[in-house]
Amino acid sequence: MNPHQLHTITFLFTDIEGSTKLWEQFPSAMQVALASHDTILRAAITAQQGHIFKTIGDAFCGAFSSPIQAVAAMVAAQTQLVAAEWPEVGSLRVRMALHSGSVEMRDGDYFGPPLNRVARLLAAANGGQMLVSQVVAANLQAVLPAAATLHDLGEHRLKDLIRPERIFQLTHRSLPADFPPLRSLAAFAHNLPIQLTSFIGREREMSEVKSLLPSTRLLTLTGPGGTGKTRLSLQVAAEMLDTFADGVWLVELAPLADPALVVQAVAATLGVREDATRPLLASLADYINTQDLLLILDNCEHVIDAVAQFVAALLQRCPQIHVLVSSRETLGIPGETAVRVPSLALPNLQPPPALAQLAQYEAVRLFIDRAALAQPGWTFSPENASTIAHICVRLDGIPLAIELAAARVKVLQVEQIAARLDDRFRLLTGGSRTALPRQQTLRALIDWSYDLLTDAERTVLRRLAVFVGGWTLEAAEQVCADDALDQAEVLDLLIHLVNKSLVAVEQEGSSETRYRLLETIRQYARDKLLESGETLAVREQHRRWYLQAIERDAYEIGRSDLDNVRAALEWCQDLPAGTEDGLRATTAMAWFWNSRGLLSEGRGWLDMWLNNGVPVPPLVRANGLLVNGILAFRQDVYSRALELNQEALAIGQALEDADVIAQACRGLGDIGRAQANFSQAVRWYEQSIATLEDREPGPALLMPLSNLGITLYHQGLYPKALQLLTRAVAIARLPGDENSSDLLWPLRNLGMVQQALGLLAESRRALEQSVAICRRNGVDGALAYPLNNLGYGYFIAGDYTQAEVFCAEALALFRRVGDRWGVAYSLANLGRVAFASRDVAQAQVFYAESLAIFHDLHAIALLPEAMSGMAGVWAEQGAIQQSVRLCGAAAALLTSIGAQFTPTDQALFERILQHTQARMLPAEWRALWDEGQHTTLERVFEEILHPEAIV
Repeated sequence: MNPHQLHTITFLFTDIEGSTKLWEQFPSAMQVALASHDTILRAAITAQQGHIFKTIGDAFCGAFSSPIQAVAAMVAAQTQLVAAEWPEVGSLRVRMALHSGSVEMRDGDYFGPPLNRVARLLAAANGGQMLVSQVVAANLQAVLPAAATLHDLGEHRLKDLIRPERIFQLTHRSLPADFPPLRSLAAFAHNLPIQLTSFIGREREMSEVKSLLPSTRLLTLTGPGGTGKTRLSLQVAAEMLDTFADGVWLVELAPLADPALVVQAVAATLGVREDATRPLLASLADYINTQDLLLILDNCEHVIDAVAQFVAALLQRCPQIHVLVSSRETLGIPGETAVRVPSLALPNLQPPPALAQLAQYEAVRLFIDRAALAQPGWTFSPENASTIAHICVRLDGIPLAIELAAARVKVLQVEQIAARLDDRFRLLTGGSRTALPRQQTLRALIDWSYDLLTDAERTVLRRLAVFVGGWTLEAAEQVCADDALDQAEVLDLLIHLVNKSLVAVEQEGSSETRYRLLETIRQYARDKLLESGETLAVREQHRRWYLQAIERDAYEIGRSDLDNVRAALEWCQDLPAGTEDGLRATTAMAWFWNSRGLLSEGRGWLDMWLNNGVPVPPLVRANGLLVNGILAFRQDVYSRALELNQEALAIGQALEDADVIAQACRGLGDIGRAQANFSQAVRWYEQSIATLEDREPGPALLMPLSNLGITLYHQGLYPKALQLLTRAVAIARLPGDENSSDLLWPLRNLGMVQQALGLLAESRRALEQSVAICRRNGVDGALAYPLNNLGYGYFIAGDYTQAEVFCAEALALFRRVGDRWGVAYSLANLGRVAFASRDVAQAQVFYAESLAIFHDLHAIALLPEAMSGMAGVWAEQGAIQQSVRLCGAAAALLTSIGAQFTPTDQALFERILQHTQARMLPAEWRALWDEGQHTTLERVFEEILHPEAIV
């Protein structure tokens, strides 16, 4: 069965009438009774090939491929339930309902409007009663079970508020046939209107409001226009009709232009006539008096003050009344409880969810339902699912916007709808003619809210459109204020916009409160900003503010507000002096680009500023070159990194700027180390250190000291490396901040050297602190390195499980940030772990990928270790000759670059040599070793990357 096709299913829903009261009165007896009840229902349903797909408390949900089987199961179950004895409890009165319809089947469950319909049908039944929908009845007239009869109960409106349903009662001569009137809407006092479409989602909000209403006399639903406040209030009211003995009454306030007419509108709804001798409010209060009723006041925002005064007076005089308000802002009176109605639940598109998961999101479900209504035969499919999800996300999950978009499937493919969303206010028109005028187009919806604002509120709203992805209060004060609008006013105006549901508030843990506009409102406000002629001035204020924020703390502003930083950098391109500003800002964000793995983006900005031909001060250019060199190095583009550092060094020497010279020398040392030219790397690092030695020890010394230490580590000069790295850590600790990011690399490199010296406990402490610093500062790109080294430490200690955990996490991070050198590094460690765990096949996979990446990057510093690991794999697989040759090649490469294996890897290498020597004559072994020693790397990799050639 294809899970994404529609299937016609007959559903049987059941539950026990008054079960809550029975549990309260007879808790022990109900346990026994419920077990018998469940046994009877399960047997009756399964005997007719039914599928019980859900049970909720005492409720059963069964599915049948045939309505005939469903009816037979229903009659059999009810007959046995009536005949059974129920000690203490007296009787179990089980109501049942049948309905058929087309649904989707996913993961053992069913989805679609028919399930809502059968649930509403069940809610209308009395205990012991069996109800059947018209669609089921039409298929049963000639094939009813013996002694069974269908009785037409007429049309009834159910609690889903949509079209009336003709309902039939199924009777059987052995069962009771007389019941009270159905619990349909007609059984209750109300004026709830018929809805033309089904109610989708909102389970959480429904549950919250239904739980609050009985104990809350004033409940206000707030939220932006189009989020479905009215529909939610109507659905809640329909489902709670039996809670309010004197009825549920809806008063539509949207048509009112005069606030003075609020009382008259309520009185007209309740049938209270005006008495010339007394105020209408007094007559209304006397009429309601102690009535237990729910009053729904819908669309109050344009007469908010009048509604607040009216409700406050009514609550004082009428002790039993409950009021449910829908408005874009709260009434602001004592006793009010507010519930915000958010946009519909949306999928996260990174990565895209599976098709079955997408269809479970409320926004997507709404689009599917409304599109199918608009264009019969339209279906949700793997081909259109991703586009529909993007449409819903771009429309912020606003129900009205989604409904308007879905209606366009009559004339457009979903891909065409998505492509036109940049001009959504022209696309999304032509809503239901029965809707309020402001709900017939997306622009009219927001016009309604905008027109209710004061001039100052409109000014702030349109200026907020310049922000991308949200903002802080401080940013809003700086960007929105001008000569006519004082900064001190912005907070109050922002609060007003929040209260009027035009601005959303976001709290992220203990961090600073942020605000944002739904994208639909942002586009509207942006249009208003263009109309006002203020765009250039506001953009300039935005640009200046974020450039200043970068100067203060580039990493933090990048972490918290990257979208706005990007916007500010983009606007620099449009200004004559923008190149220098943009280059300074992008350079200042070096640590952010590097540590967050945004290497390509950082390089893209820097390349643009450095290569656009606009002159900038030499020192500004030099600093930009240095940062670009770091990012190019991190991406293993060594030739470009070399050019950038050489140009920076030349500028530094011309300026006699020690900082630039030192950083350029360090960058050149990094390139030499990565290319395994360790002697050259040492010279560059020593020159960098010498340039800075006449200063007080500070952060500038940390990287050359730390990187020189790790270079000596590769050369096997561990005591000297330990001395340098201990000094680097001490310098990093001088400010007294154990969480400083300056400690990250010195501690990581120190931990590596300590591992080589057998100081495993000390190494673990250093690496764990480096990891903690990375996690605390959110630097995933750097975090992977100490994690990988921790994994190697556990490998040395023989704890292969922990080793795999740390190395696997490192690998995932390296892949995520695009650090291919790091990927190869962690793969080699995972190869070691797999080999030691006797999973030779997996070890081969890890080593092969690691070696392929190192070869592609021409990064030979770690090649000997990975080659040695692959040689061990081949030896275990019986490819002894190839293993010996590869060992010879690894040893030759190690010698040529002036490096040494770590003690652990040296011991592993020697075991491989012993293993192969024991399996052939010495002369043969020596010949193969010599052959490997003189084999080119290209020949070695030809053999490594084509293992099928191994015999």
